[in-house]
Amino acid sequence: MQVRDARAVLARARALLLDFDGPVARVFAGLDRGALVDQLRAATARCGVPLPEAVAATGDPMAAFAWSVGQPAQVRLAVETVVRRHELDGARRAAPTAGLVELLGAARAAGVPVAVVTNNCPEAVAALAERVVPPLVGVPVAGRVPGRPQDLKPAPVLVARALRELGAAPGDAVLIGDSVTDVRAARAAGVRSIALVLRSAKTAALAGAGPDGLVTGLGELVDPWRGRGSAARVR
Repeated sequence: MQVRDARAVLARARALLLDFDGPVARVFAGLDRGALVDQLRAATARCGVPLPEAVAATGDPMAAFAWSVGQPAQVRLAVETVVRRHELDGARRAAPTAGLVELLGAARAAGVPVAVVTNNCPEAVAALAERVVPPLVGVPVAGRVPGRPQDLKPAPVLVARALRELGAAPGDAVLIGDSVTDVRAARAAGVRSIALVLRSAKTAALAGAGPDGLVTGLGELVDPWRGRGSAARVR
C-alpha cells in the first residue's frame, strides 16, 4: 500500500472525516499516565468498584472506557470525568499536526465538507480549534457522549453520526485516523479509510487492519482535489 493509493482514495472523496487525537493534534502526547491512573483508581473506588490492574497497567484512557462499558452508570461517569479533565488539559497545550491546516484549506477550496469523529469529548476539539486551528471552528464534531462508552470506535456509531451531520453517504466519505479502531469503525460504517502512521511501531498493525490507503504524514495528502472546485460539495 503506497501514498498514491491514499491520494487516489481522498481525491474521490466528497466528505472528509478526521479522527482528533493524532490527525488533528497529539492530545495525549504529554499525558501523565501515572496521574491519570491514580485518579481513575480513586474515582472508581468511590463508586465501590476497583479499577482492574490490567487496565491500570496500560495507562490508556480508552482502555478505561472499554472496561467501563459493563459497569454501573456511576462508574462510567466517574471514568468520563477523569479522562475529560486530561483531554481538556492536553487540548490546551497541543499543537496541530503538521499538514493539517493545509489539508483543511484544500478541502475548503474544493467544497469538501469536514467533520471530526473522535472518542474524545467534543469540548476538547473546540478548545484546540479556538486556540490554534481556526478552520475547525464550527466544524461538526461527532464525539463521545458521557455515559455511553459503548458508542466509541471501533463501533460505527460516531462515524454514522458525522455522516448525518454532513448529509453525506458512506460511499462518499473518507476517514483519516491513526489507529486500528479508526479503520475498523470506518469499515463498519461503509466508509473508506486512510491510516496515518505517526509512530513507526504502529505501521504493521495499521497496514494489517486493511485501510484503503496509508501515509506517514498529512503533508503527503495536500490538495488531492486540485481542479475540482466547489463541485465536490455534499448537499
